[in-house]
Amino acid sequence: MAPTSLYAALAALAILPCSLAEPKVFGLKFAKVKKDVAQSGLQRRANTVSEALYNGQNLYIANISIGTPPQKMSVQLDTGSSDLWVPSSDSNICQEPSCDAWGSFDYKSSTTFEELDDLGEFDISYGDGSSYSGAYFSDNLVIGDSSLKDVTMAVAISAQNLVGDGSALGNNGLMGIGFDTNEARVDQGDRAYLGVVSQLKKQGLIKTLSYSLWLDDEEAQTGSILFGGVDTSKYAAPLIAMPMVGFESQDPTTVNEVAIEMTSIGLTDNAGTSSLTDSNLVVPALLDSGTTLIQLPTDMAQKIQDTVGAITDPNSAQPLVACNLSTAKATYVFGFGGSSGPKINVPISQLIDPPDGRTVFADGTPACGFDIIGNDEGQVILGDVFLRSAYVVYHLGAKTIALANSNTNPGSSSDIQEITGTQIPSIQGNVLSSVALPETQPTITAAATTEIDPFAGIFATSTVAAFDGTLTENPGKASFTAESSVGLNGAVSTGKSTGAAASTKGGIEVLAVVGVASLLSVLGGTMFLLA
Repeated sequence: MAPTSLYAALAALAILPCSLAEPKVFGLKFAKVKKDVAQSGLQRRANTVSEALYNGQNLYIANISIGTPPQKMSVQLDTGSSDLWVPSSDSNICQEPSCDAWGSFDYKSSTTFEELDDLGEFDISYGDGSSYSGAYFSDNLVIGDSSLKDVTMAVAISAQNLVGDGSALGNNGLMGIGFDTNEARVDQGDRAYLGVVSQLKKQGLIKTLSYSLWLDDEEAQTGSILFGGVDTSKYAAPLIAMPMVGFESQDPTTVNEVAIEMTSIGLTDNAGTSSLTDSNLVVPALLDSGTTLIQLPTDMAQKIQDTVGAITDPNSAQPLVACNLSTAKATYVFGFGGSSGPKINVPISQLIDPPDGRTVFADGTPACGFDIIGNDEGQVILGDVFLRSAYVVYHLGAKTIALANSNTNPGSSSDIQEITGTQIPSIQGNVLSSVALPETQPTITAAATTEIDPFAGIFATSTVAAFDGTLTENPGKASFTAESSVGLNGAVSTGKSTGAAASTKGGIEVLAVVGVASLLSVLGGTMFLLA
C-alpha cells in the first residue's frame, strides 16, 4: 500500500474511548490495512484496557505515542514476543524507504528519554530472518488514552534482512505482549525487565496480567485487544480455559510462551466431521498474532493441503489452490485439550488468499495462496488466519488460555467483564487439566485421509515429488501439466491440460485438480466454471 493510502486508513481509526463507571475501560478500534508483501512465512515471532489494531495483510497494527512531547507511531502487535521496540528516525531502517507511513522515534527530541546503559545492547531476531539492534531506553508511553510512565522499551538503530521492500513490512516497530521471561535479553542470558503488560498492571490500569484478543474475520474492518478483561459479546460460548505449556523448552512445564496443547484437526462438511490427525496427537501450539499463517509439522501440513488439492511451487512460499475454493462450504476444526477441550472452526474460505490477478494455473484458472504451510522444525504456530476465527483470552499471571469461537457479528454493544484474579470470567467449568505432553516430542505423522465430500469430483489422489514445473501423465484420469511454474511473485505460468492423472516419482501424496481445463464443478451448491 502506498503511504498516502496507509495514512488514510490509519487516520480513519481515531481513538474511540468508552468510559464505564466500574470497571474502567478504554478502547480503540482497529482497521484493516492491506499491504503488498512478498510472502515468506510471515513469522515474527475493576480496570481493563482496550487497544485498537489495524489488520494489514501481514500485520495487526496498534497506534501508540512515545516521549515528551508525544511522538505518534504504529507498531505491530505480537503475542509471540515480549519487547516493545521502535525504529530510530536516523536508523538505516528508515532511510530507503522512509518510516513516514508507520512513524519513527526521534529520541533526541524527547525530554523524558533516558538511555538504559545497564541493560546493554538491544538485539532481536525473528523467524522471517529479519534482525534488529539498538539500545534500551525508558520513556513515557501512551496506549489509547492511557499514559504509562518510565516504560522500558528499545530503539532500533540498524536492521538486516528486512522482508519485502520496507514500506510493506520491516520498518515498523513491534509491541510484544508475551511473558517478560520471553524478552530478547532473557534469551541471551540476562535478566528480564517489566514489559508492557506488566507495566499496565504495575501502574494500576489493569488488575491482572491478562488480555483478550479478537481479530474478527477476513472481511471485517475492525477488531480489538482488551487488556485486563473479557468481552462476552465477542465470542460464541462455551469459553474453555486450559493451562499453557512449554513450547520450545524440553520441559513442558517451563512456560514462557503462549502455547497450549493441540490434540486434533478435523474437517467438517455436509457429511459430518472426519479426522485428519492421529487419535493420540498431543503437540504444543503457539497462538501467535505475530505470525500470519498456520504452520504445522511438514507431514501434517501436507495432509491438510491434500484436502484442497494444493500444488507446491518453488517460486511461492505458500502452496497454490484454485481461487474459487474461497466459496467452499467446509471447515477445519482445531481441537485443544482433548475431547472436553475447545474446538475452533476455521472455514476453508478464510484460508484462501485473494487473487493477485497475475498468478494462474497452466490453463488460465486463477491460483491463490493457501494459508496452511509446513514447519520443518515440527512446530505448530497458529497465526492470524487461525486467530481470526477464535476469541482468545491470554492470562499470563495464571498461565492459562481460554478459547471460544469468535462471534463475528457482535453488534454495537459490549459485555465487558474484568479479570480480577486467576479465574477467567464466564469460562465453562474449571480450567482443564493438561493432557500431558510427552517429555520429548515425537515426529508428527498425520492420519491417512481420503477425498473430502465438498470437493468430490474435483480432486483426485496422485503422487507428486518436489514440484519441478512438470506433472507427468498417469493414464485414466485428468491432470495438469505445467510448461513453466510460477509463484506469488508476479510470474504467470503457461502450460496445458491433459487427460491423465498427475503423478511424478517421489511418493508424497497430494490431491491434484481434476479436469481443470473444462470442468464445471459444484462447491457448496454453487456452480463454477474452472476453465
